[in-house]
Amino acid sequence: MEPYAQIRADIRALVRNLGVLQTRYPELGLGVTQCHALLELEARELSLGELGAILQIETSTASRNLDTLERHGLIARRPARDDARVKLHRLSARGRAKLDAVNRRGDRVVAEAFAHLTPGERDTVAAGLSLFSRALVRAQARDVAIRPSTSADNPAIARVIRSVLEELGQDKPGTAYHEPTTRRIHDVYARAGGLYLVVERGDRLVGGAGILPHTRTACELKNMYFLAEARGGGHANRVVNQLLDFARGRGFGEVFLETYSGWTAARALYESFGFTRAAPPPFYRGHALCDLHYRLAIAPETPPPPRR
Repeated sequence: MEPYAQIRADIRALVRNLGVLQTRYPELGLGVTQCHALLELEARELSLGELGAILQIETSTASRNLDTLERHGLIARRPARDDARVKLHRLSARGRAKLDAVNRRGDRVVAEAFAHLTPGERDTVAAGLSLFSRALVRAQARDVAIRPSTSADNPAIARVIRSVLEELGQDKPGTAYHEPTTRRIHDVYARAGGLYLVVERGDRLVGGAGILPHTRTACELKNMYFLAEARGGGHANRVVNQLLDFARGRGFGEVFLETYSGWTAARALYESFGFTRAAPPPFYRGHALCDLHYRLAIAPETPPPPRR
């Protein structure tokens, strides 16, 4: 099976073995959705709309489950202070006792599974689930889009590059800040048969990076800059993944890059993708500021493209 197919199969098995497909948990006398509602109400009062949004269920479904919980004395409602039409839901004393039972069951299920794992495997499972959960949340966010650049993006790309270099105190000779090509990034990449991806939030361009071909087998990951507002959301990972897929699809076997030793976040990103320190290619003339070079060997998916 393909990697994604295996991951999906593992998730299906996980869901089944956790009993999520059951209508209700007999030992608790609760449905799965009702258990999730109690868990979310533990921290704070929630309106019907808020709970539905958190659980990602229709309002009518959330309403039916809240009605059942109230009927069994597990939650109570009160009007919101600023709008009496909005009802806030909170756990009752009986509901908190039931929630304790929900947590005990959940802890038992995890403990029984962890008993089959070594301490190192437990750490791997915990870290992997946390990473995948955050990635799913980010994947559902629709406020940031990634797309290939166009010539109309040239001014905005230049603004991003220069803004980031100013922020880092590197708006000086020897950097992309003063390069004439910074004003026409899209054109440079398009003419070389490469790809530059831009990151948009709403109608604003907030970042970008590209793959620039150099030889039949080698290309460069280049001009990666993100404004502060676009950092920390996993968007750089998405961009690099797409660019490496492009490089493989074009038949390149090597991706190299240059960076500055003081840019620790950028270095950590590159290293997380498997880039390792290496000497620059003999044909490459880089920037005076950049004192580190990295290389990544990739498996090309097609024969190298012909050079014009």
